[in-house]
Amino acid sequence: DKQKQLALGQMAAAVMHDIGNAISPVFSLIKLLHTVDQLPDRAKKIGDSLDTSVEHALNVLSNLRQYYQNAGETTRSSANLQELVRKIPDITSVRWWNDPESGRGKLNFSINAPGQAIIECNEFEILQVLVNLVLNAIDAMPDGGTIGIQLAVKDDQALLAISDTGIGMTPEAASICFDPYVTGRTEGTGLGLAVCKRIIEDHGGEIDVSTDQPQGVTFNIRLPLRQAKPTEKKPGTFSSCLIVGGNTEDSKPLDEALARLKIKTNKASGPDEALLEVFSADYDFAIIHVAADSTIHSYLTRMIYRSKPGIKVVWWLGDDYRPRPLELDESIRPDAILNTPYTTEEFSSLIQAL
Repeated sequence: DKQKQLALGQMAAAVMHDIGNAISPVFSLIKLLHTVDQLPDRAKKIGDSLDTSVEHALNVLSNLRQYYQNAGETTRSSANLQELVRKIPDITSVRWWNDPESGRGKLNFSINAPGQAIIECNEFEILQVLVNLVLNAIDAMPDGGTIGIQLAVKDDQALLAISDTGIGMTPEAASICFDPYVTGRTEGTGLGLAVCKRIIEDHGGEIDVSTDQPQGVTFNIRLPLRQAKPTEKKPGTFSSCLIVGGNTEDSKPLDEALARLKIKTNKASGPDEALLEVFSADYDFAIIHVAADSTIHSYLTRMIYRSKPGIKVVWWLGDDYRPRPLELDESIRPDAILNTPYTTEEFSSLIQAL
């Protein structure tokens, strides 16, 4: 089994590499779309949906590779399940967009997630589960209907229920729906629910399905709430950094300071390479070189904040650019700014302050 899992991990890595290369031009087109003046509101909304969908696709590929290579050992951090739930309509909008020409009936979301539910998890694995369940619900309602998502907290558990008003499932089908290679769709692989079950159980939780309602089915998920830890990571104790752009000569003080602080560093030459790095590895912070004649740093900052909320972003400014952070939109406002020229000591102090 271990050899089979390793082989699947190697295959997933190869698939991620090839699909990642294929998706990279999509990022460039989306960036171009965001720079168009007087873009219609509908086009802006489509662009935002493309952002979200491509982010999710790369995250799924990244976690698929990591999942098979290190089952049960993926990187985890604190996440608010309420926030993850509210991302689902946007992530899945490509499949449920209410376009009259699509021939699909109208779909509605009914989300009831009034309070926070903090769990320790791999955020993108949990999103993968939620997206998979919602896409299954969409497929079960070709004539339209309602997808319900209910979130509650009881004792030390987060309780999540995802329901639909679709064609339903027989008790016999429900009893084997989590088994690998079991599917009711000709185009299905039969692995979706099996992977969902494995992810939830790896997070110490449980998942089951209920078929006793008049219409559709309900998937019930129970996950343990995050327990307070006696010691937390102290501010400034970072271990990994991604540097985006800039030339070798200008980055020498950065390299010296990072080496002194024993922070592992990777470099990306441009935004496409940077986003692939962010999606496929875990970084504590990113340093983005900013040029006055470009808006790429704003786009990249927004994408990082949306995809990996825990990452800190530092703008490394060229001599010819001095933005006013408080005047920037919150979605692209960096956590810190490093002016050029700078010394190794100044940069070390900035990192400690983060």
